[in-house]
Amino acid sequence: MDPANAGVAGFTVTNGGAAAISISADSEFAKLFYSTALAAQASNRDVTIQMRGNIGSYLKIDRIWLDE
Repeated sequence: MDPANAGVAGFTVTNGGAAAISISADSEFAKLFYSTALAAQASNRDVTIQMRGNIGSYLKIDRIWLDE
């Protein structure tokens, strides 16, 4: 995403090609995120990621789906 577009939603983003999760804030989600990413890599499948909010200057990942 173009970081300038994040400003429209009220976020400050400096890198539109990266996102973040907080392991300490939600360790269960972090484990599920990691296992889904590994499953995608092992099966050569894409994932869909939803981002809402921000962590520092990165968009915050809060959902991940393994594509069919």
